[in-house]
Amino acid sequence: MAIRTQPGLPSEASIPMPPMISVVIPTYNNANFIGAAVESVLRQSVKPTEIIVVDDGSTDATNEVLKRYLDSVQYVRQPNSGPAVARNRGIAAAQGDLVAFLDADDTWVPDKLEAQLKCLEAQPNVSLVHSNYWRLDMSTGEVTLPGQFDIFEGDCYRNFFWRNGVQISSVLVRKECLARVGGFDENIRRASTEDYDLWFRLARYYQFAYIKTPLIFYRHHTTNATRDRIPLLEGELYVLEKAFRTDPQLLGSISPHSYHKRLSGMFFCLGYGHHVKFSQEQARRYFLKALRHCPWDAYTWLLLMASSLPSPLVREMRALKSLVSGTAQNGTGVA
Repeated sequence: MAIRTQPGLPSEASIPMPPMISVVIPTYNNANFIGAAVESVLRQSVKPTEIIVVDDGSTDATNEVLKRYLDSVQYVRQPNSGPAVARNRGIAAAQGDLVAFLDADDTWVPDKLEAQLKCLEAQPNVSLVHSNYWRLDMSTGEVTLPGQFDIFEGDCYRNFFWRNGVQISSVLVRKECLARVGGFDENIRRASTEDYDLWFRLARYYQFAYIKTPLIFYRHHTTNATRDRIPLLEGELYVLEKAFRTDPQLLGSISPHSYHKRLSGMFFCLGYGHHVKFSQEQARRYFLKALRHCPWDAYTWLLLMASSLPSPLVREMRALKSLVSGTAQNGTGVA
């Protein structure tokens, strides 16, 4: 951790000071959630130095909700520009050595920052620490733990080829490391994969740490930005193409089988997403790309042919399939 000299003391009396923590909360039309997010920061056992809320052009009552917190937060308002721009503005305003991110519709457990500070103090070579999280279903109130996959810790650069394994609201990161890699990519305008891109770039140069204890509540609701799969997958493709372009050695470190499996899967999912929306031209384009990576997949060929049929016929075939499926599940043929 950084060593600072207290004003008025001679340099030989320098003592280690606790790091300064800046919390950045971007928000866009989250009036129903932003209050709870801020409250969860104010209840931390280790208090942050500052809380910066960047309002990305909200048109709801966000401004009214935040008025009661103006003694505790730095409120910045900007025209709607996307989450990457909002987070970068928060980083630029941050005075801390460490930056913690919190989405406006998530919350922290009370000892979140304390646990992460202890982790960074024990591992000075680590640039970013993240954690497990609780998934809170806002429609049912059910709280669950997500399934455990590969853990993104240590040297986890190549893990990001497969997926984003870091939940943004769980992140505490050294600000100097953000400065080195350039912050969030503002070309990613929609809330989708701007965090995936940043963690991927950070992992190329730095070690990550992971805390298995859930330290945040990820609130799942009907307006989550990640519910629309097509923009999310398009964002993932952008991130992967950028990673290969900026680091030519990355592709050589991945087996051809893994490369083709990952790309064919993404193109297939994009094709299927457009197919179910009856965007047949788009669907065909992605199915053809999937087949270039996995030319022997019979189901992709079948869907490619289906996407070449007129949309009314596809609708009729889909309705018939649903009817047959429902009859088979019923077992008797009686609804």
